[in-house]
Amino acid sequence: MQIIALKGIPCKWDQKSLLKMIGKVMKGHIQGIALVPGPRFQYTKIAYLKIPKNVDAGKLVNGLNSINFKKAAVIAEVCLTLPKTPLTWKQPNVSSKLKRKLKIPESTDPGYVLSTTHGELLMELQYKYTGLVELSEKSKHQLLLQIARTLLGRLKYIVDKNGTATSQGGFHLSKLYRKVHPHDGDFQMILSTLHSIEDSAGMPRSQIEENELISAKLAPKDVENISTERMIQLRNKYSDKITNKIVEHISSLDVDDQTNVEELGDAQKRVRQELKNLLQHMPTIIKQTIADNTNVDILKHERARVYGEPYLPLPDQLNQTLMRFKATKIHRSDRLYNILRLNIPKSQFQKFMTVMDGKVIGGGKLIIRPSEMPVFKIPLDFINEMKDVYGIDYKDKYDIMEDGMQEDDEGETGHEEMDMLEAGNAEPEWNESW
Repeated sequence: MQIIALKGIPCKWDQKSLLKMIGKVMKGHIQGIALVPGPRFQYTKIAYLKIPKNVDAGKLVNGLNSINFKKAAVIAEVCLTLPKTPLTWKQPNVSSKLKRKLKIPESTDPGYVLSTTHGELLMELQYKYTGLVELSEKSKHQLLLQIARTLLGRLKYIVDKNGTATSQGGFHLSKLYRKVHPHDGDFQMILSTLHSIEDSAGMPRSQIEENELISAKLAPKDVENISTERMIQLRNKYSDKITNKIVEHISSLDVDDQTNVEELGDAQKRVRQELKNLLQHMPTIIKQTIADNTNVDILKHERARVYGEPYLPLPDQLNQTLMRFKATKIHRSDRLYNILRLNIPKSQFQKFMTVMDGKVIGGGKLIIRPSEMPVFKIPLDFINEMKDVYGIDYKDKYDIMEDGMQEDDEGETGHEEMDMLEAGNAEPEWNESW
């Protein structure tokens, strides 16, 4: 553990004010923060920042001292001795929105970064090669399981060789991965893995062309042909039926039932009692849940993924195209450097895919897919295997995949519009801000 001291902080600044000023330099490296009063009669505070051992404290101090703190005379230095008064350390409270604005990684925990990057790379393969899941089903998903092992092995090698690979989050780690394993080698990896499985099973090798696995056609959903009025009518009709069925079931539960499994008797009784306590609120809960998941406004749009190979075009190169197709809720991923997520009106979506999928803009080839596609999810056996083999605490619940429209902790939708994205260098030297 290392400590950096920031002296001369105005008394009126709270943690949030301070983090807004230093967040871009610190890039998520703050493990704890303690604010204490400064010397008497100076009317300032001192902030102690706890940072990891593997981070260059001197470089951070130089970065902090280069910040324009406006009228405040703030000085940063590496702290060699702590004050005698015990410090109360707090976790930095940074909203998702502010993290994105300041380009602060979602997390720098090595296990989290490694597993989320792995999950996104595995998803990228499935979204690009839309026939991959069906092909994998023929081997009871041995194909995708082996690909998942290969991806994780490659990432682990990069992390072991580069001590700072996870220090800037999945965005940075995924760029390092693609520098070593570019997109044009993905199909060969899939094919060689498939042939290895077939050889082990004594089966003839499949002869598959890359274009056979790629099909960006969008099958129309039945729900698209339902009018708004009809959707509301069906929602009300079936929410009543579902509510009645659940209320009837909960009402019939016997709280004193201890049948079959004695060791689960108390837990079972408590669960049933809690359900009965909720019974009067259950109709409201059910109807609200159904209403939230059949939101008519959401059904008017298609959530899409836009991948860039080997990188995404610059914002000003994409702006005109996205405006043309009325794209909204545009979100740049924190976990994978070459993906955008956005909403397109359903009436425009098929044309958007037909016109833009495979198009090269600014040196980046666009791969466009609907977010709602069948994908292979990492099974529990694989998670346990990775812990045993690699010692990785695989975060299987990292998602709520960024495809959903989640509210961030400031109560605003956590997806920034295109005009909020800063343009950077998109040349293939891998130092682009995209």
